[in-house]
Amino acid sequence: MSIVLISCYEGGMQPLGIATAAAHLVEADIEIQTIDASLVVPPMVSPGAKVVAFSVPLFDSLKPTLESVRDLRTDGYEGLIVLYGNYAMLNKESLLGRYADAIILGDWETSLVEIARRASVGASISSIANVACSGATGATTYLRSGHLPPNRAGLPPLTAYRYAEVERRAGGAVVVGNVEASRGCRFSCSYCSVFAAHHNKVVIQPLEVVIADIDQLVEMGAEHICFVDAEFQNATKHAISIVAEMHARHPKLSFDFTSRADLLAQDPDRLEMFVKCGARFVTTALEFPKQEVLDAMNKGFEVEAIGRAVGACRKTGLGINPTFVLFNPWIELEDLAMFEEFLERHDLHGEVEPIQMKTRLWLYRGSPLLRVAGVANRVSRENEFNFEWRHRDGAVEGVYAKLSGSASADSSGRCCLKC
Repeated sequence: MSIVLISCYEGGMQPLGIATAAAHLVEADIEIQTIDASLVVPPMVSPGAKVVAFSVPLFDSLKPTLESVRDLRTDGYEGLIVLYGNYAMLNKESLLGRYADAIILGDWETSLVEIARRASVGASISSIANVACSGATGATTYLRSGHLPPNRAGLPPLTAYRYAEVERRAGGAVVVGNVEASRGCRFSCSYCSVFAAHHNKVVIQPLEVVIADIDQLVEMGAEHICFVDAEFQNATKHAISIVAEMHARHPKLSFDFTSRADLLAQDPDRLEMFVKCGARFVTTALEFPKQEVLDAMNKGFEVEAIGRAVGACRKTGLGINPTFVLFNPWIELEDLAMFEEFLERHDLHGEVEPIQMKTRLWLYRGSPLLRVAGVANRVSRENEFNFEWRHRDGAVEGVYAKLSGSASADSSGRCCLKC
């Protein structure tokens, strides 16, 4: 066994972070083992494994990953431990040496191939361009060519996963496949870990690769596709081409995607085309309907764009899955009452998941907001991988404590599963 790929949590879906890596490793004729540790207790790593690599795309994947790393070392594993994904990159300094032998910066697929090859002969990995390790800082690099459809052969079946939002809207079980049309985001939302890790770098997955992945998911039983891109409309023409081709090949397939309010409001005809091709709902980060909040988060649109986006979705029949950062440093107590009025005015109560009523700004290590005075001076505690903050108005904290069932400012009810 040359390399073991482990995912501890990727939003409750098949772990693309290891499926994309597996495709390149198999193509290079490197023996692999893939483990979704969110569903099964990882088996003992084979003594022949030279490398164990963990996909760490989300904050909620960080803690279980580190627990698995500790277990590996306790069990006597002496090979290389490599971490990759957004939260590995953001926490490079804290992870290197203590938890990981190497961190991959940027795209990981070809880097893992090179790491596996060198480890198999005992060679140093320090000269691999985007690998940070002892003696090498690494430079963030991205896959420019040679993209492959994810290799899902070693993963649990799609029926092992549940996508609650789809099932809630469908009124029953739905088999869901997750697809990545692009990696990264072209926007600069200051609270977002995707921006913090990659800034505005976007890697577009070729149309033929995306469609090949959709084809294999349908063969695996998928009835619905979730495009997991942080922004599905990173390249609008690309998104339209994918939707059109997918619908032509699989006319009964439904899908959902994530997109910004201003892009939804921009072209209702495009939304109508998406709906005709199977779009059921869109996840959209509305944050908080107050301009000061939108500006502080660098959203790049006005409050009125939110209303236009809701109207465009209503007109075309596209469902809305709005996400919010309800508790943040820029609101006042009276803004919470205004938020209720906003939901009522736009008839959004039935669309909003209960967790959205207690979401709180999450200050992960590396967040650009830590450089903003109105946030930095509210930090109350520094943890290993995040910072806690308290609102200047104790009454706001009291409302949060009541709604969340906790007085802790460290509660992790964040807005979505992209960070």
